[in-house]
Amino acid sequence: MKNKFLLIFSCVVFGISSAQVGVGNPNPAVNLDARSATGNSAIAFGNTNQTAMAAGAGAMKYDNTTKQMFYSDGTNWVSMAANQTTTSFIPKVVASGRANAGMGTTAGGAFNKWTFGQIFTNDGNWNTTTNTYTVPVGGDGFYQFNLAGGIVSSSGANQSNWTISINSGAQFWTLNSVNNFGAGFTSYRGGSVAIFLNAGSTINFGSNHCAGCNSPAETYSVAVGATFTITSLGSNL
Repeated sequence: MKNKFLLIFSCVVFGISSAQVGVGNPNPAVNLDARSATGNSAIAFGNTNQTAMAAGAGAMKYDNTTKQMFYSDGTNWVSMAANQTTTSFIPKVVASGRANAGMGTTAGGAFNKWTFGQIFTNDGNWNTTTNTYTVPVGGDGFYQFNLAGGIVSSSGANQSNWTISINSGAQFWTLNSVNNFGAGFTSYRGGSVAIFLNAGSTINFGSNHCAGCNSPAETYSVAVGATFTITSLGSNL
């Protein structure tokens, strides 16, 4: 009788050890399946004092100090974040807005900063008072800037540029230009540019206009509805 019991018990243990195990899942599809129909299927990982070699290749842990996930390659703990493909780009809109009022601008070649009364997207780095975006700490990378809007001139002899200013005018990028588009006519233009920027860099959107097209100088204004978008493309660092 004792030998029969041991035989039956051994078969049960073998059956359990070789079966697929479900955690909150009555129909596991893999060796360990925690997918739940209720949606509560998170698996928690924490710190471990084991070396990567002792844990074995394929083991994972969460480091409470660095706030990162690591996996063991059999020799070392490797950060999953640091091991991402550095040439991949995941676009993300970090700021966008619209001008809900017209703006007066001046001729003479100086940069005229545009203001945007409606902000649709803000990752916390667009200053709604100064209409300035500041690249955040750790945000070094490529950014795409888009600007669109209509400009009106009081004279048929005119010239306008749709422009972004980097670091308070240390750099200017002209996205589009137009000449002599007719007095009182609204010229709708726009453009985009992708630039690599470091943390702390500042960006403003705006325009500059003809210096010397007329005497006295013509006036310019920006029509309601101008828009901007800033998209973070990522980094190849």
